[in-house]
Amino acid sequence: MGGLLITCFYFWGWDVSLNLTEETRAKRVAPGLGGVFGTLIIVALFILLQVVIQLNLGDKPLADEAANIIPLLGETILPKPWSYIALIAVMISTVATLETTLIQATRTLFAMGRDKTVHPRFAVLHANWQTPVLSNIVIGVLGIILFVVSNLSASVSDLMTSAISAIGLQIAFYYGLTGISCAWHYRKSFAESFTAGIFRLAWPLVGGLVLLAIFVMNVFTLSFQETAIGLGLILVGIIPLLVAKFKYHSPYFEGHVFEPDAEEWSGTKEATVAAETVKRG
Repeated sequence: MGGLLITCFYFWGWDVSLNLTEETRAKRVAPGLGGVFGTLIIVALFILLQVVIQLNLGDKPLADEAANIIPLLGETILPKPWSYIALIAVMISTVATLETTLIQATRTLFAMGRDKTVHPRFAVLHANWQTPVLSNIVIGVLGIILFVVSNLSASVSDLMTSAISAIGLQIAFYYGLTGISCAWHYRKSFAESFTAGIFRLAWPLVGGLVLLAIFVMNVFTLSFQETAIGLGLILVGIIPLLVAKFKYHSPYFEGHVFEPDAEEWSGTKEATVAAETVKRG
C-alpha cells in the first residue's frame, strides 16, 4: 500500500495542465487534451526511466545511491563531460517542479476566490498579465518563508520532512473526493449515453473509491508524526470551509457552478472573472 501512496505522489500535479490550458484560446478542448496527454506522457516517461535504470544499474547502486540516481545513471551511460547532461536535467526538472507547484496552488486559490470559498481578492487578475496577483504573492512568500525557516531550524526541518512524507495522504484524499464529486455531479450521465456514463460517472467513481481506500489503509502504516500532520492539515481545512459557507455565503455550497459565456470559451473576449466576483460580493 505504501507503493500505491508513492504512485499518487508521482502523478500529483497532472491537473496543472488543466489549470493552465484554461488560459489558452482553445478553452473548450485544450484542458481535456492537456489532462489526458499530460498523464500519458508522465506514464511513458516513468516507464522509460524505470527500464533504463533497471538495465544499467544493479541492486547495490540503487540501494547505495538512492538519492542520487539520475546523476549516477548519467555517469553509467555517458562518459564525462556528457554525463553532466543528467545533472542539468535534474536542475531543470527542479525548476519546472517549482513552477508547476506555483501554477497549481495559485490557480486553485484563484478558482476558490471566484467561488468565494476564500476571500474574493484571490480572484483579482493582473490588468496586463491576466494572472491572479494576490494568489501568486501569497504562495510565493509562504514558500520562501518555509524554505528559509526549515533550513535554519532543525525542528521545523523535521516537521517539514514529515509533512512531505505525509503529503501522499492528502493527495489520495483530495483526488479521491474529486472522483466522488465528479461521479455525483454527473450521476445522470447514463441517461444521456452509455459512453458518457462510463467516463463521467463509473470511471471517476471507481478511481475515487480506490484512492480513498489507499488513504485509509496508509493512515495505519505511516509514523504517528506523519499521520498526525497529514490528518491534521486536512482537518484544519474545515475552518476556511466553514468561514466560506457562513461568512462569505459562497454560492459554491449551493450548487452554483461558474460557467464562462460563449465568447470566453472561444477566446474572443478577455475573462471577466474578477469583475464578476466583485459584483457578487
